[in-house]
Amino acid sequence: MPQASQSPLNDVENGLLEDAQATAKRGKDESLGDKEWTKDLISRIAARGKCLEYVVCAAGHESYGRAGWLYDLVWLKREDGITSLLQGNGTPNPIIAVPLILESELNPRPNFQQDDFEKLMISRASCRVMVFQDSSKSRLTTTREKLMKLAESSPLTQPGDRYLFLGYSWEKYEFVLSEAWVF
Repeated sequence: MPQASQSPLNDVENGLLEDAQATAKRGKDESLGDKEWTKDLISRIAARGKCLEYVVCAAGHESYGRAGWLYDLVWLKREDGITSLLQGNGTPNPIIAVPLILESELNPRPNFQQDDFEKLMISRASCRVMVFQDSSKSRLTTTREKLMKLAESSPLTQPGDRYLFLGYSWEKYEFVLSEAWVF
C-alpha cells in the first residue's frame, strides 16, 4: 500500500483555502447555519472553477455547467471545453479530466464523515477535497488521521492520489486545519 506524506498547498488549493476562510468569516459575521454556510462555500468554489474554465457541477450552479452530479461539487474538463455531452457536430464530448471533487460533511459523527470520504476515495480526481468540522484542531486532526488510515488501507489508493482536508473549528469560527496529503 502507498504511504501518504504531507505536501505544501498548491495555488488552486491555496485559493480554496481563501474561499473557505471567507465563508468562515461570513458565517461568523452573519451567524450562518450549516446549510447556508455549505451553500456559500460551494458557491465560492464553483465560481473559482468557472473562472478556471472548468465545467462545474453543483446544486444551484447550473449556469456553470450542470446541476449537482455525484458529489457536492465537481470540476470537469470536456474535450472541446464546453458543457454539452455532444460536440457541435453531434459526436460525443467526453470528459478528459476531473481536476477537483469536493465533499462536505459538517456532521461530526465519524460514520457520516467516513461515508463522504469514501466517495472521494473512489474518485479519480486530481484533487479530492474533504470539508468537515468539529470543536477543536486536535479533534479535526484525529478525524483527518482516521480518514487517512482508511485511504492507506484501501486497495483503491494509488500513488499520486491527493487529498485536501479543510477542517473547520466551531469554537474558533475558522478553518484551523488545511492540509494536503499525497500518496
